[in-house]
Amino acid sequence: MKPRAVMNEKKRVISSHNNETGSQCVDVFIVNEQFYGFCQYRRDIEDQNGWFIYGSQSDAVYVSYDEAYLAAAKAVSWL
Repeated sequence: MKPRAVMNEKKRVISSHNNETGSQCVDVFIVNEQFYGFCQYRRDIEDQNGWFIYGSQSDAVYVSYDEAYLAAAKAVSWL
């Protein structure tokens, strides 16, 4: 299965990490209980629309949570 096809499947967030101000977060998730990935989000406190995909996101798939988290930490300076 191609990485992009895997990432279009159902995701379940394993951990969510917020920056100090709470304006950005990184979610590490599992896809189909088999592969892992991550995505970065942002929100504006004055905007009530919630979180938006922002910055580093990865179509890559990882075989473990630790591998996905390390990739996210390399891509997101505050993590």
